[in-house]
Amino acid sequence: MNKTTLNNRSMTIWKISISIVLFFTAGLFIDHEPFKTMTYGSALALLSYDVIISLIKTMTKSPKTGMKLVNDGLLSIISAAGLLMIDKASGAVGVMLFFRILKLLQEKTGEKCRKPFSALAKLSSDHANVRRGNEFVSVPPESVSIGEVIVVKSGERVPLDGIIENGSGFMDTRAFTNESTPREVCPGSEVLSGSINSGSPVYIRVTRTYENSTARHITKLTEEIPFSVSKTESRLKGFSKIYVPAAAAAAASMLIIPVFAKYLNYSKCIYYALIFLAVISPCRLIETVSNGFCAAAGRFTKDGILISAAEYIEAIAKTKTAVFGRAALMTDKEYPDSIVAVSGFAARGIKTVLITEDNESEAKKTAEHLGIDETHCIQNDKHKEYTLFSIKKKQGGRSCIYIGGSDEAGLFETVDAGIALGEYNTAEALENADAVLMTNEPSKLLKAYDISKKAYRIIALNIALAFAAKLAVLASAVFTGIEIWPSVILDSGITILIMGNTLRILKK
Repeated sequence: MNKTTLNNRSMTIWKISISIVLFFTAGLFIDHEPFKTMTYGSALALLSYDVIISLIKTMTKSPKTGMKLVNDGLLSIISAAGLLMIDKASGAVGVMLFFRILKLLQEKTGEKCRKPFSALAKLSSDHANVRRGNEFVSVPPESVSIGEVIVVKSGERVPLDGIIENGSGFMDTRAFTNESTPREVCPGSEVLSGSINSGSPVYIRVTRTYENSTARHITKLTEEIPFSVSKTESRLKGFSKIYVPAAAAAAASMLIIPVFAKYLNYSKCIYYALIFLAVISPCRLIETVSNGFCAAAGRFTKDGILISAAEYIEAIAKTKTAVFGRAALMTDKEYPDSIVAVSGFAARGIKTVLITEDNESEAKKTAEHLGIDETHCIQNDKHKEYTLFSIKKKQGGRSCIYIGGSDEAGLFETVDAGIALGEYNTAEALENADAVLMTNEPSKLLKAYDISKKAYRIIALNIALAFAAKLAVLASAVFTGIEIWPSVILDSGITILIMGNTLRILKK
């Protein structure tokens, strides 16, 4: 968090604290007007000033702000102003007080959800010691070309991908693989940028430019994932474009109906309309959904799995069929691990399919050994792509995921989520696949599925809780005459519960 953000947050906390003191002072110790209203008004001004300035900036920035302007801040301001006008000053302060507190808590929740990416964001080095002539000089990694030799001393971070020419030791890759044991390296070993040399100095011949390096790909991923939009969030935003205006119109109608139905109490209807405005906005819920998928992606990184966008977490959660390419299952290192992956999917009710270039008898033998449900023998890449497309068409709305090698970009695009083994050709895997297992362990797919399923379940519960709370408040206002304080407390309480639920995604 930068200094400006810290200062702004500190100022916000001070404003909230002073407003709380003013609120209780007005409620408990001041009985005479206009001092009571003036004290409430001072608290309201402290809480509203930043929100109003932000709305004005949004309005003047572009005439095409549209729905950006119709948010919980605007609705809270309108509701608070209305409550103040009908002599409900304490309720007006309450609306803005809960709005500011919840916004602060939402920001903290978002930071916690993004925290797992902080280590990944620091993988790129700001310099490389490259051999130029008879000496090594320190230069920006961007200026180093493929084929040049760099030296990485003990404790330094590797700035560029390459092959070790001289030297041996251990590379700490924990930040992006979650491996507690450093990898042993020697001449001929591939070294990934972002690793930390924990042994003697090593000389590395560069194989990838800075822009195409592993560290740069991971850094880009960590910058983009918090802003990626899941299908659930997209649908929720689409729904809110109808829901918010409809709810606002319902609130406005409560101001018009009493004109025609004279038996209704006009001041009461105004009061209920303001309660509507105080609780109807789904903007905070949409942000919580975004934080939920970000938390799932952060949980992935703790297990050495990198994912490129929120929509693929959703796709993995809805998996009906997991298709394995031969390269994803058949190396000596992963053979026992592959059995764990396949049996794990079977235990979760997910169908497993093997696509292989082996002959039919060999493929059948492999499938029986691993416990694969279905096998397809293919002749070439085009046949493989067609086969995968045919399998996907049979999913009935659920997802088909493909697990293969780092260079199968065409196949990854065919399915709902393409997952690559990324221990070798890591940068290529990060560039082509939707998700990458940073260690070649197919069993980690089970973790990916379980994390995605948990996140999707919690997010769905959060959406249901949020709308149930809003409907309960609105129904209570209409049928039981509920006051503003219980309304705001109920809505805020559910919002805090939802934030806590979101943070559960980060836990094992």
